[in-house]
Amino acid sequence: MKSPKILAGALALSLGAAVITGVPAQAEPQQHPSFTTTAQMVNLARVAADDYEVTLRGAIGDYFRTHGGEAHFGEPLADEWPLEDGGAGQQFDNGYIIYWSPQTGAFAVDFDGAIGDTYRQGDYESTYGYPLFDEVNIPGGAMQKFYKVGKGTYAFYWSPSTGPHTVWEGGAIGGRFTSEGGTGTFGFPTGEEEVTPYGAFQVFQQGGVQNRIYWSANTGTHVVKGNGGIYTKWQAQGGEDRFGYPVTDEISESGAVVQYFRTSGGREYGIWWHPTYGTHTMNSKGALYNFWFKAGNYRTLGYPTSDETTHADGSATISFSSGAQLKWTANGGVQRIR
Repeated sequence: MKSPKILAGALALSLGAAVITGVPAQAEPQQHPSFTTTAQMVNLARVAADDYEVTLRGAIGDYFRTHGGEAHFGEPLADEWPLEDGGAGQQFDNGYIIYWSPQTGAFAVDFDGAIGDTYRQGDYESTYGYPLFDEVNIPGGAMQKFYKVGKGTYAFYWSPSTGPHTVWEGGAIGGRFTSEGGTGTFGFPTGEEEVTPYGAFQVFQQGGVQNRIYWSANTGTHVVKGNGGIYTKWQAQGGEDRFGYPVTDEISESGAVVQYFRTSGGREYGIWWHPTYGTHTMNSKGALYNFWFKAGNYRTLGYPTSDETTHADGSATISFSSGAQLKWTANGGVQRIR
């Protein structure tokens, strides 16, 4: 009989045939009424003995019989156990637990797989809830979703290059990821969603393109291309500490690409990338930007060829691809000096 990794240490805790002789099978779930998590169920798993009859009943039993039975799941290791939020689970010796809850119905988790192992490391249903369907293959990898009462849906994704990671669909990042095409649009997650002092972000990889989805309370949810010139510039010049979080996605404009960022204090910056003139920054709420925009922006002055630079005397300057240079001073405002 197979001993999957989920049962490591459990056999030492198993009750032998001599201990359980004469105990009716139907009484087993009531023996440990306080053990209401999968972690507790696994730690107290016992190997079915000849004189101990394990029962299969209800939705879990029906699922077992209609999805391959013992040939697929192996033998049951204990009776069905009650779990939180009205659910139940039953463990089998081929590495599976079949779960049921009133919100999700009955589905299995394969703990010999990467998704099941990640679910286990995150403390099973206590964190992620119950499976909404069986693990399925998708282009590039695999996926399984779980529903947690009060938290919503967690999607587990796996690919050979990224490994297993979760996306919380109840959050702004996971909600956008899912509603806009999931892995087909953004790729597979390369890590979990991370919380920062400014908001949160999660990184996804699609072939050679890295998509970083950021969220903050005053900017919403937007994507930064992690291997692009704008992200590189943003990070090199201070990232969210200086520029804040993205307030737009990348915007294509007349051969260039621009993305706008906003700090928690409300200051906004634009970062422009052009294949010829490189990547440069400008205060998009400042006087130099307003002059450039009202003067016809790309059509007249061209693209930024330098960052907006503040000098020791308090003045600020910026140069453009037309050869124009603008200067701002507190007394004179904006003047074209070239």
